[in-house]
Amino acid sequence: YLLEPRNIVVTNHVNPNGDAMGSALAMQMLLSKQGHSASVIVPNDYPHFLKWLPSEKDVIVFENEKDKSESLIQTSDLVIVLDYNALHRSGPMQSTLEVFTGKFLMIDHHQQPGEFAEWIISDTTKCSTAQMVYEFAEQFDLLSFMDTAIAENLYTGIVTDTGSFRFSSTTATTHKITAHLLELGVKPDSVYNNIFDANSVSRFKLLGCMLENMKVFQSKHSVILYLS
Repeated sequence: YLLEPRNIVVTNHVNPNGDAMGSALAMQMLLSKQGHSASVIVPNDYPHFLKWLPSEKDVIVFENEKDKSESLIQTSDLVIVLDYNALHRSGPMQSTLEVFTGKFLMIDHHQQPGEFAEWIISDTTKCSTAQMVYEFAEQFDLLSFMDTAIAENLYTGIVTDTGSFRFSSTTATTHKITAHLLELGVKPDSVYNNIFDANSVSRFKLLGCMLENMKVFQSKHSVILYLS
């Protein structure tokens, strides 16, 4: 289906996180290199610490540009759904996607996928959708299209969804993939700085307020942190 140029929309879930944004941008860049007309449309805005991602400036936020978004979706041949598997997870985009008459491709690692897509790649053992996008590219001989920018997007998705490689879903395959991403030019210190160390003064003050409110329950081995 993708052997000829298509109009494609790549999207992800409401309140996009690092995996959602990294995988969507990487997929859009891969498709564009193949000659497809591909756009990234996200349901709503995402955190400022992801605004540095390569090609981020081309992202269309559905809530802010509804008419443009709906037009692109309605005239596309394919909508690629990444990092979610039920249309209600698309928030304000749900009704537009529900009446879309083209084809869907779903790539996701969460449980209980819906049945709205013609093609479904679903695997709950994967650490991230970003890893699945890499494996999609590998399966369809697209790794030669990979460059530093695409690798940075995928690395961001993997790092954020694995808790910096701490979670049990991190496998030897995950590390092999990230090794290739490093070979493509990803600089881990730069990515970590952009994601985890780009905090504003006000954010630190807010954290201070929350820590001031911390309650410790020794007998329950529990801590509660809260903000009003």
